[in-house]
Parts: sequence; structure tokens; C-alpha cells
Amino acid sequence: MNELEFIGKGLYGYVCKVRDKSTNDIYAIKMIDLTGLDYDETQQLLNELGKFKQITSGYIVGVYDLWLESKIIYIRLEYFPQNLRGYINQKRQVCGRLPGHVMDVSEYYISCLIFKDILECVQYFHELNPQIIHKNLKPENFLVNKSYIKISDIYINNDDNSKIYMSPELLSECSNLTFQTDIYSLGVIAQEIFDCKFETSPTLQFDKSISINIRELSEIILLMLSPIYDVRPSCRDILDKQNVWE
Repeated sequence: MNELEFIGKGLYGYVCKVRDKSTNDIYAIKMIDLTGLDYDETQQLLNELGKFKQITSGYIVGVYDLWLESKIIYIRLEYFPQNLRGYINQKRQVCGRLPGHVMDVSEYYISCLIFKDILECVQYFHELNPQIIHKNLKPENFLVNKSYIKISDIYINNDDNSKIYMSPELLSECSNLTFQTDIYSLGVIAQEIFDCKFETSPTLQFDKSISINIRELSEIILLMLSPIYDVRPSCRDILDKQNVWE
């Protein structure tokens, strides 16, 4: 492998872009430092990685290979040029919206497509048997290319930078988490995608022609952010109402 570019650094290590010398294919290599983990935590992480290596899905970043050297796990992954954080940061500028201006219909439609894609990613895991709860959803863990969005880092624990996306029950270290903990995180991400705090007059922040859609979307997102976990809708519930909020 030839290292082409440093991509980023996280709590457990760093990621770089590489090219396979024999095939010329591009991959990402994630390196996870196990120095701070005890034996049981290391085995749990290796088991989780092995499990996700077996999953082939259009909703998860492909895990092609993994190996352990000394105290470092190396994971060869499907390469994506950008994460959702970067896409959100660029969206307003690409759509030509000036600071303080309302979101027009075209940008709203693009935002709805992004929201739909991340809901479908998470729905896939929630409907597996056995069900998978991510517990670390944030824009950095949705990777983006020109065609689609995929989810990553299902096997990585939370870090301090994730706390704003964590549900009240996850913050309180509840031992009996349900899929609704991910729904709360998606609600926080949705506010960033739509560039709106839905608790405060959301219809004033969008073009008047979509005010009905905004009211419906606002009701859904406020339910997603409810501190009472069992009133939060499932991803399927939200997608079933796509015709009223899109």
C-alpha cells in the first residue's frame, strides 16, 4: 500500500488514504491504538470488527480487511472523500444562501434527500436481527460521495466530542438502551442539516411556500428530541411520512 494522504485523527488513532500497488484501487486505512484498552475491551472491539466485516450492505462503509500489529488494529475500508460534517458546512454556500437569509425550496429539497438517506442507513441497522444500536451517531460518522451516504464507526465508542448528539439516557449511562437513543442523535443531526432550531419559530427560517412541510417536519424532529425515549418515532415511522415533510 502507498500512503497518499492523511485524512484525519480521532480519539483512538488516525485515518489515511492509500493506493493498493497491485490493483491501483483506493482505500482508507484506519489505525486504532489499543494502548488504553484492557484485554476484555480489546477482545470486544475485535469481535465487533469481525462481525461488521461480514456485513455487505449499501448502507455501511465496507470493511475489507483487518489485522493486529503490536497494539494497533489496522482496518482497510471503503474510501469516501468527505463526511456529512463537511457536506453540511458547504451546503449553504453551494446553494447560494447568504447568512441570515431563509432557506429556499431547492436547498430544502436537498436537505430532505440527505435526511432521508441517513434515516435509511440507521433503519437498516435497527431492523437487523439481532438489532444493532449505533450509539455514536454524528455527522462525522456518515461518509459521503457523489452517489450515496454510508454509515461508519459502528464499533467505536463515544468520545467527548459526541456528547451533544447523545440522548439523555445514554448520557446517564442507562444499561437498557433502545433504538430510540439513535433517534435522538438523528434529531440533533437533522437540526444541523436543515440549519434550524425547531423549538423556535421554524417556519420563519424557510421559504413561505414550504411552511406546511416545515410544520410537519418540526413536529417530527421535536418528537425525535424528546427526553422521553419511548415517544420518539422509529426511522420507518419518519420515512413513512416523507410525503408530508419533503
